[in-house]
Amino acid sequence: MATLLRAFGSFFNKHPLAGNGLVYGTLYVGAEFSQQTITRKFLTDPPQDIDKPTLGRYAIMGTFVYSPTSTIGMALMERQPSIVEECKQKFVPTFARSCLFWLPAQTVNFLLVPPKFRVVYVGSCAFAWVNILCWVKRQKLTGKTSSSPVSSSGSGTTALAVSKSAGTP
Repeated sequence: MATLLRAFGSFFNKHPLAGNGLVYGTLYVGAEFSQQTITRKFLTDPPQDIDKPTLGRYAIMGTFVYSPTSTIGMALMERQPSIVEECKQKFVPTFARSCLFWLPAQTVNFLLVPPKFRVVYVGSCAFAWVNILCWVKRQKLTGKTSSSPVSSSGSGTTALAVSKSAGTP
């Protein structure tokens, strides 16, 4: 095990960009896999199989493309009829969630986390964040586009209103 860790550390020292790309790609696939396991194996009756083509798309997006372009990139790879519609409906609520998640996470990162642990900390945060993105991606689109992050009742985001109207938890 120690030899494996030394080899891993040596690879990261020699190839930091490739190493970090592989770690983030693994985290993206891991997050998608964990979301599929929860939603397909535990929250559906009867349980469904894991969607391996979607895992492959997340591997490509997580390894080679960063998350701001993932919604459009995933829509392109899924050959959706309206690529722009999903972005219109999900961008503002996702951006609001992003601010609520990443601002505190990065505050903790720069105030409390020692520099040598920051990549691991941010990678762990990214794993959690990609789980959130996977959940947002699974939310059904509504028939109308809303640019407001707050639902008509003022108590939640548009995506939460969508999930409630669709009958999902």
